[in-house]
Amino acid sequence: MQLKCLFAELDDATRDYLIGVAKARGRGAPGVFFSKSSWSPWVAILAGGFLGPVLFCLGMRSGKPAWAIAAMQTAGVLLGGWLVLFAFRRWFAGVSDTYPGKFLYFDPLHVYQSEGEGIQITSLKTVQAVTAVPGDGGFKMAFDLGDDRVLWVPMPSAGAAAMVEDYYAAMADIEKMENSPFAHSPATVGAAAVYAAREGELPRDTADLRLEFEDVATEPQKARKVGMGFGPLAVLGAGVVLFVAFLLANATVGNALSDDMAFDAAKADGAPGLRIYLLDESHTRHREEAKQLIAAAYDAPVQKLQAIPTGTPEAKAARAGFVGILESLRTADQPAVSLNFRVKAGAISTPDPTARQQIADGLARGVDPKLILFLVPPDGKPANIEIDYAPAAGPQAVATYTFRFRPTPDGPPTVTQVVPAGAVLLGQHHEAICNILVGGFTPAPPPPVEDF
Repeated sequence: MQLKCLFAELDDATRDYLIGVAKARGRGAPGVFFSKSSWSPWVAILAGGFLGPVLFCLGMRSGKPAWAIAAMQTAGVLLGGWLVLFAFRRWFAGVSDTYPGKFLYFDPLHVYQSEGEGIQITSLKTVQAVTAVPGDGGFKMAFDLGDDRVLWVPMPSAGAAAMVEDYYAAMADIEKMENSPFAHSPATVGAAAVYAAREGELPRDTADLRLEFEDVATEPQKARKVGMGFGPLAVLGAGVVLFVAFLLANATVGNALSDDMAFDAAKADGAPGLRIYLLDESHTRHREEAKQLIAAAYDAPVQKLQAIPTGTPEAKAARAGFVGILESLRTADQPAVSLNFRVKAGAISTPDPTARQQIADGLARGVDPKLILFLVPPDGKPANIEIDYAPAAGPQAVATYTFRFRPTPDGPPTVTQVVPAGAVLLGQHHEAICNILVGGFTPAPPPPVEDF
């Protein structure tokens, strides 16, 4: 017979017997007792001390709605607090009706394997042999229960395994004795076997036994059903209280702190970070300041372009049109600008994607890639910046660039300017156009050297 249940579910006689054995740590008991150590309290306190603060801080920095932050913080406090409390309860818990501790106990009739709240009890009524078996993971006790049934019990040490083997061997010898002075009860037989296993010889009489238990548990059984008690309700109540408290705090102070942290992080990333900050409608404390900082970020490139001294009057007029595009980005949600470049041949204009990309890259580096992003215009839609190249049609004709600038793609051009292109070599349009609009072409930086 094998019984697995909660310790609190055992019948009173068995539970009282085991409580007495556990409190005495086996002294004066009719069996062999070994306490079991456990790393679980250390694991629990380390995990609780880490997970609780981490979940709490992640909630604060998540930028999510107040209820989601409150839920994460509540989970962190409950989980971390429960794990820490579990560790201290295990360290300082005494033997009680629900928790006898973790131990192995071998008596004349049963093997008891307690894991704290839970316990496994195996009857030895049919046992035929008890053997200590060494293995890679340490010694185990093998209890041959007959009918090809074997109970394996891991032992804390080789000495403990030898002690249990000697205990049951001595008990078998005692039971074979005629007129044994120890055959009064299983308790006296067990106590005599304990004496023999420790001293290497049988006791002279019952006065040597030092037995403090009148008898052993004979028929352990599950006698009651244990409910969940008030523990889950207390945890649920604490969770509700914490959630409401965190929700109120996050909706007031927490939102302000989260907004401030998000704004500080946005400022560190410049205009792109500030634009991301503005996209979140829950950020309300620093919206005007963020817009002002974005607008101010364009001061330097605008002043740089306006201060370029070189260029023909036509080139300066085209540059002024490009400055107008930059000015429109000060208040734009995103710094995206569509650009198109075409080569005219008579009445036909053909897009040149390669030159368009080269021009876009050069203009972005001439301003600041964080402040302007060039896109291909949607099909059928005019671009914010349209550049048409018309090669010279004859010996006396001059090649030209025609610039059209639209701060809004749906509106008409605010600036249209024809600029003489001069002698432009094939594939050099990006250099000529960047020289007109931003004062020169800045090549791409070399790739970083790989560290082998």
